[in-house]
Amino acid sequence: MGDLVFGSRWRGPGQAPPVGRPRRGWAAACLLFAVGLSGQIGCEGRGEGQVSGNLFLRHCPDQDPLPDDSQAVPSPLPGFTLDPQYFFADVQFAQKPGWYPDPRAVDSMFIRLQRTSHKPDRTDVFTLSVHDIDGILAVQEQALARGEPGVPIIPPMVSTSAAPLPPDPAASVRADIALNGSCQFSTAEPLMRGYIRFSSLGRNVGEEIAAELKVTIEDGRAIREQGSPPPSPDAAGELAGWFRFNISRGQRGYIW
Repeated sequence: MGDLVFGSRWRGPGQAPPVGRPRRGWAAACLLFAVGLSGQIGCEGRGEGQVSGNLFLRHCPDQDPLPDDSQAVPSPLPGFTLDPQYFFADVQFAQKPGWYPDPRAVDSMFIRLQRTSHKPDRTDVFTLSVHDIDGILAVQEQALARGEPGVPIIPPMVSTSAAPLPPDPAASVRADIALNGSCQFSTAEPLMRGYIRFSSLGRNVGEEIAAELKVTIEDGRAIREQGSPPPSPDAAGELAGWFRFNISRGQRGYIW
């Protein structure tokens, strides 16, 4: 396989990146492979982007300044910056065998922004799930025509590929944040709700993935048990971010 190159300077429409400080880099790791009749591209390496804002996660040292026995919510909420250094795209191409392929088969994608190059369960990571690449771009075009900021991001989280899909999975994106590096034993499971706007959403080697996003943090358990808004959630906050990288080929690697 060839070398992987990720990263380029942000060149938005006449403006600087919306959030945070750009990260630039070259040559990282990636995997290109096929499984049966369905293809899959997994690429990991350096790009540029940021996710930052306010984030409260109970019992996480950096995101919870309160005593261990407190049930209050800090005010103001603690600041948070992911500062991602590695960017990952896992593209799953639709399997359409036979004379009459299933029209519901779509190309999907997982996007992961990581603080370090460790395995996802060993680092802080922000994840996005796009169920239908073509469908989501059409949804975005319609949303922008209505004056909306982009495609909706709705719960539940996407920590695993088995996360349930919404009634119309092509009409939304899923997001998740996990502080597996700085807070491995968090009891909170934050849910994301907001919007994302893709400026490019490639799926093949050499194509670009870039977007801007903004989400609020919800605590689904607290809402079920305490009502909405819950008086004592274990997760709260608002995050905004952007990212930009290219899909390339190379060798895959992790730091353990």
